[in-house]
Amino acid sequence: ETVYSFTGGSDGSAPGDTLVQDAVGNLYGTTGFGGEYNSGLVFRLAPSSGGTWNETVLYTFTGKSDGGYPAGVTIDQAGNLYGTTDTGGLHWRGGGGYGTVFELMPSNGTWTFATLYHFHEYVLANAGLLLSGRKTLYGTTLVGGSNRVGIAYKLTQSGGAWRETVLQSFGGVRGESPYAGLISVKGIFYGVTSRGGEKGGFECSPSSPCSWV
Repeated sequence: ETVYSFTGGSDGSAPGDTLVQDAVGNLYGTTGFGGEYNSGLVFRLAPSSGGTWNETVLYTFTGKSDGGYPAGVTIDQAGNLYGTTDTGGLHWRGGGGYGTVFELMPSNGTWTFATLYHFHEYVLANAGLLLSGRKTLYGTTLVGGSNRVGIAYKLTQSGGAWRETVLQSFGGVRGESPYAGLISVKGIFYGVTSRGGEKGGFECSPSSPCSWV
């Protein structure tokens, strides 16, 4: 059953990554393109009593300092949304930034957008984030790092600022280019690389380097 068909205009086009659901059944996601600036957007789909779903655009990216081409969202218990963008931000490379991490916060029917972090090198953060508590986010990038083939990273909030820690730079026997994000099982984070390596899966913990499984 088709829940919603995008028109490719102001409602977005090329939806990607997975959807997340809030406590009342609304679905949230992103489109890689479309919107006023054709740089993607964040949307909500709300079910109606008639069996249809209605889309609301929560934020439209400009492709500039706020980022562009978002890659999915995750949601916390308060209903705040977190996600990454492939491009845009404050660190520019010939007309396009290296990407951002953002938050959307609901309040009385409106949504407030905030940029939490600007990536400072070419990383392609095109996977969703994993949220741990209220002040730690984990993710992967397709490229970047010491070997230029991707990293696993965490972002922690301290004193109002968000700081990045590289948990692992991929390459060689460690595999390359983790296309998907991370999942958490009993405090251990698991992920896969899309190519390379003797083994394709890895696990990480907040207190130790990544290892391969």
